[in-house]
Amino acid sequence: MIRILRGLEPLRLKQLMHPLVGRVVTEVCKVRCSLVTPDLSAKRPLGEVNVYVPTEPEYLSDEVLVGREVLNKLRLSLNGRWVEVTLKG
Repeated sequence: MIRILRGLEPLRLKQLMHPLVGRVVTEVCKVRCSLVTPDLSAKRPLGEVNVYVPTEPEYLSDEVLVGREVLNKLRLSLNGRWVEVTLKG
């Protein structure tokens, strides 16, 4: 994710709470977000969302967490063994 955002001017700085180390300073960037199937055969746009990037390298990881802003745009329904994901609205 960091490579994708490289060169993008952040909107602002924001402090977030990390459960182990306390406050972490992040850069806030606004990006267009989509849900994509693993084989890239289908894409559903979610609109713009904020991405929070830690400014200190020790807080970067290989994982990207899906934030509340993205989850609030989805409707998740349990359907037996599967989760059905649809867009709200």
